[in-house]
Amino acid sequence: MPTTLELAKAHGAAEDRRDVAATVATFTQDCLYTIEAFGVSLQGREQAAEHYAGAFAAWPDFYNKEVIWYDAGNDVWAKAYVELTHNSEWNGIAATGKKIGFWSAAHFPRARDGLLLGEHHIIHGRGQDQRRPTGEHRPGHDLIGEPERQLGDGVGGGRHHRQHFRPLGQLDVALSPSLRPEPIG
Repeated sequence: MPTTLELAKAHGAAEDRRDVAATVATFTQDCLYTIEAFGVSLQGREQAAEHYAGAFAAWPDFYNKEVIWYDAGNDVWAKAYVELTHNSEWNGIAATGKKIGFWSAAHFPRARDGLLLGEHHIIHGRGQDQRRPTGEHRPGHDLIGEPERQLGDGVGGGRHHRQHFRPLGQLDVALSPSLRPEPIG
């Protein structure tokens, strides 16, 4: 059985290939997929597959350019710098045809069947000044805050470093229209 980290990395690699079937194959059947900042809340592989098909059509060059993985046993966090060109409407956001890049975080919890229970995105929109034209990202800088390390009991009684992100006023992210990615430059 692959580890949660191995499953999350396989999921990310499938996203980079824009392979819908391989992406959702990492999820349990009744998975949950959320992007609260955009009002996306899906349940089950079928809804997740429809989402990915639409997203990959809207962003045909979607790519996780840089990913930093945080392994906490049955929970994995990924902090990723994503690049994409917004070529068609997605989730009510009109296409711009421009290439954008931004940092986001995703949480991948493990399901009882050993697959991923889902994917929960956190995108912080503190302002457009933090969205960078592609090629100008700053490794280690993100839109959600710096990680705090905290020791905790891990899976199987072991001790692991767990990553927790300090809130930076993003409690209202689901309500803020400024969080929608917009082209820069």
